[in-house]
Amino acid sequence: MKNFEKYTRGYFLPPEPCFEWTKKDYIDKAPTWCSVDLRDGNQALIVPMSLEDKINVVKDILNDKKVAIGFSGGADSTLMAYLSSKVAKDTLAITIDNHLLPSGFVENAKNTCDSFGVKHEVIDINFYEDEDFLSNGPERCFTCRGLMYSTIEKVARENG
Repeated sequence: MKNFEKYTRGYFLPPEPCFEWTKKDYIDKAPTWCSVDLRDGNQALIVPMSLEDKINVVKDILNDKKVAIGFSGGADSTLMAYLSSKVAKDTLAITIDNHLLPSGFVENAKNTCDSFGVKHEVIDINFYEDEDFLSNGPERCFTCRGLMYSTIEKVARENG
């Protein structure tokens, strides 16, 4: 992170160790001692991670594994595909063509995967043919995610 020196720590550790919260079934509110720093995405870390540290953590997770990525071609999935292409045993990027996204979306995803040398599979799911999607009910986000993620998981399992 650039210019990290300008930030001073604005948190203090609790005066005495307290682990009572671990005995709860769920956390109902944030502990008073929790520090959250959204300036650099290192939420609640005592010592913020550098960008290089974050990348190395992801590389360690992906290293020598078979990886399937739900690939939209956006910043997050592109970064994952790139890092996976460098360290994973095998990477498969799976793009859902749901007929909702702009023209050129699938072609851009293909080109990006080609540039990384990553296998790419495009799955056609026309959301306009799904009654739950068309009803536009309060569960619409779960409908879309369910359609996409269940298909991505199925394709990933079929490919080992």
